[in-house]
Order: sequence, then C-alpha cells, then structure tokens
Amino acid sequence: MERPFDIVCALVRNRVFDAGEEIPAGVDWEAVLECAVRQEVNAICYEAVKAIPADRQPSFALMMKWDISAQAIREMYSLRLKAAREVCDILGAEGIRPVMLKGLALAPLYPEPSERESADVDILTFRDREKADEIIRRRGIEVSGEGHHTSFKYNGILFENHGTDVKWDFNFRRSDYRTLRFLDRHAADALPGPGGFPVFPPAVTAVFLVKHLKQHLRWNVKVNVKQFTDLALLLRANPGIMDDVLSGLKSVGLRHFGKTMMRVSEMVTGVDLHVKAGILSKAAAAFIVKCVLPLPKKNNILLQYSIVARDIIVDRLHRLNSR
Repeated sequence: MERPFDIVCALVRNRVFDAGEEIPAGVDWEAVLECAVRQEVNAICYEAVKAIPADRQPSFALMMKWDISAQAIREMYSLRLKAAREVCDILGAEGIRPVMLKGLALAPLYPEPSERESADVDILTFRDREKADEIIRRRGIEVSGEGHHTSFKYNGILFENHGTDVKWDFNFRRSDYRTLRFLDRHAADALPGPGGFPVFPPAVTAVFLVKHLKQHLRWNVKVNVKQFTDLALLLRANPGIMDDVLSGLKSVGLRHFGKTMMRVSEMVTGVDLHVKAGILSKAAAAFIVKCVLPLPKKNNILLQYSIVARDIIVDRLHRLNSR
C-alpha cells in the first residue's frame, strides 16, 4: 500500500501541476486526510480527490468531513484577504508601504488561490516596523513579540509584522541578517502583484522562501509540502530567473542550501526546475523527502542538529570567501 505521504504528493501534483497520476485502489483515506492536514494542503487534496473515479473515492462520511474542513480554509482566505487590504490601507495612510510575504503573495500562483492554506498574514515593513506597530496600537490593538517580528490580530486575523532592522536575535545567524539586508536593498523593487498588494520580484521572493525554510529546519519547526509547492510554483512561473536566484542566494550565504531546497521541491512536485544540485545536496534532499517530510515534528531533531552544523560551516566559508 502506498504511504499516505506519497498519495498526498500525488494529489498535489494532480491538482496544482495537472500531472494526471492515477490514484490506486485500497488507499487508507483517513491517514491521507490526516497527512494532508499536517502538510497544509488539505483543500488542494480535497479538490484532487473529487476528480478521482467514484469507486476509488473515500466514503461519503469522510468526504463530507473533508468538504467542511476545505471550505473553512477557503473562507479563511477571503477573511485574510479583506483584513490584509484594510491593514495595508491603514499603514499606507501613514506613509508606510508594507510588502506582502509568503501566503497572500503566492496564493495567486495556485489554480484557486483560496485553496492555499495559511495560519497568518506576513507583512514586511522594513525599517518602519516600530512605527507600524505604534499605528496599530493607536487603534486599540495589542501588539506583542520582539526580535525578528511582532504580532497582532486585526478583526480576528493574525498578522506577523517583519522588519529589516533587527539588531540582535538569538535565533538568527549571519545568513539571516544578510537576507534582511538583501530585502532592504530591494525595497524599491516591490510592485503590486496579482492580489493587489506590493510584492517582491520573483527572484527576491525565492531567496526569502529559502531563508524561511532554513529557519524552520533549524528551529525544528515542521517543514511541509505546501512550502515546497510554493517554491516550485514560483520558479516554474518565472523560468528565466534561476541565475538571479542563485546569485541572490550566494550573496546571503544560502546557495548550496537553496539548491537542496529546490531539489526537494522537484522531488515533491515533479516539476523540473533545472537546478544543478551536487551529490551532497541531492542526498540531503532525498533524506528530507524520505525521512523528514512524512514524519511528525518530534522526529526531526536529528535534522535540526545537522542543519545547525551546516549553517555554521556555510557561514564560515562565506566569511572566508568574502575576505
């Protein structure tokens, strides 16, 4: 019997990339649904399951349960979209131009944007983060957190407000600070995207996505299929940006790590991103796909330590090469 993780990946490929893969009979659909939730591709998989011949679909009761959860994801997307527009208008009236990160910036790349799941709205206010937080506080909204981002809830929607002027954060390494400076340099390049929000050019967004994946792996936060689907969609939609992406990754010390992440994206989505990954990157990608992505977060402690060690080595090499 196929692993639930493999079925989830096949469903994502069918829905998002029109792969047309046949889903075998005898699938443990309860386990697949649980895996789809964990990989944050629940609504995407549900739409793919509806296209399977009726005799191979889950039971009626499970389909009803799946439909309810997928509908909740679609409805939350609409609420986040509305809240994000209002927050951008509030900050814009005070001269702050937030750039949208991740979720709402990438959702338009999907066949149906509302199917892309997200827990919050990520905005980047560069060196105006403290000013933006104060504007939000003046509206009677509590702003919490410190370090690389603060958080607040607007109309029940969680926002993470990121800045580029982080002076010290226990969780950050040199490549993280270099990435913030990289984003700062490209602030003027952000333009309105398909969702109407300012977004970075695709190559800059790709660098940020790789940096975000590294943070999740290093902090032992679960990485998932959605994140690698994001990266594959972005690179597939912009086939001429690979040189710029690799150049940007090199400048922040994440070139080799980025190639590993792109290789994982290829393996999960089946999309050929034309990335020339080395033997070590291919081996690391195979390990992630086989032993990390399918497992709950608690099983990732070995990877966490290996990523921390890799970070230290790459940072040191980057420092030596920069002399």
